Amino acid sequence: MGKTAMNVLREDIIIDWVTSQLGIQKNDAAFFEHNETKIVINVDSFESTIHLYPFVPLRIAGRRAATGSLSDVLVKGAVPRGILTAIRAPATMSIESYKEFYSGIIDVAKRYDLRILGGDTDIAETGSLRADIVVFGFAKGKIANRWGAKPGDLLAVSGRVGLSSILYYYYRQNSVNCSITREMLEEYGWGQLPKPAEWLALKENVHAAIDNSDGLALSLHYLSEASGVKLIIDHIPLHPLAEECIPKERILDEVLYNSGEEYNFIFTIPAEEESTVAKLGFTVIGKVEEGRGVYFRDGIEIKRIGWVGGAGYNKRR
Repeated sequence: MGKTAMNVLREDIIIDWVTSQLGIQKNDAAFFEHNETKIVINVDSFESTIHLYPFVPLRIAGRRAATGSLSDVLVKGAVPRGILTAIRAPATMSIESYKEFYSGIIDVAKRYDLRILGGDTDIAETGSLRADIVVFGFAKGKIANRWGAKPGDLLAVSGRVGLSSILYYYYRQNSVNCSITREMLEEYGWGQLPKPAEWLALKENVHAAIDNSDGLALSLHYLSEASGVKLIIDHIPLHPLAEECIPKERILDEVLYNSGEEYNFIFTIPAEEESTVAKLGFTVIGKVEEGRGVYFRDGIEIKRIGWVGGAGYNKRR
């Protein structure tokens, strides 16, 4: 007698259904206009059993919880201004641990000049730590959406890719070719976002943008699909520690498919803006062509694989 397939609830299935019911497009954050100002708002969830490696300090986890929501607001071209938090902690959690986690949220507020406006706190008899973080901001001028990339555009990213891949590899294998240092974890906690002033200086010329939340490859596919174009990748700006820590034969797959929540901004921009992109510290990694899908310059396809809630990494969508 054959095995019965288990029905696994997946994030992508839910999102597909909800967006179809509401008649909206998938995007990094929502926005609405009020008196010529666009109000951009996003909520992201942190769940310790999903998003917290056992070797990552709670303060750094708090930073990542807030940075994930902030990244979605900033990539749209808004200036983040405020945070609301809803935190459910288990009764077994010490007050010192709670303070450490919340201090990470305060760190993000200070770094980006945000005001923490309050929120909700709940204590559960059992369970894990969960935080729902709302960040909102204001934008004038253009909103950067996932759609809008045009053939002939350059494809560029902020920061370097692969730091989160090191930690995921270490978590799976319990071994990497380097030490997991506090400095590495600190950088991981802040992500690879651009400086807000640099991004906002560029965003009026950006045709399409997304942040790297679910892995580089899957984020590229999301951008390709929303815009109805083909993306051609010339090279990937690897984090130097990724080259040191991950075995050479594994590094490309790890960086492509297991690099979620690095929060690199991935965007397309007219070719004539190449010098401005370089001057502001972004890296051109390829270009946009007519067609569909994501490929290396030599024609090798980059698979549509990344993080999917309910399924995990390396699940083809």
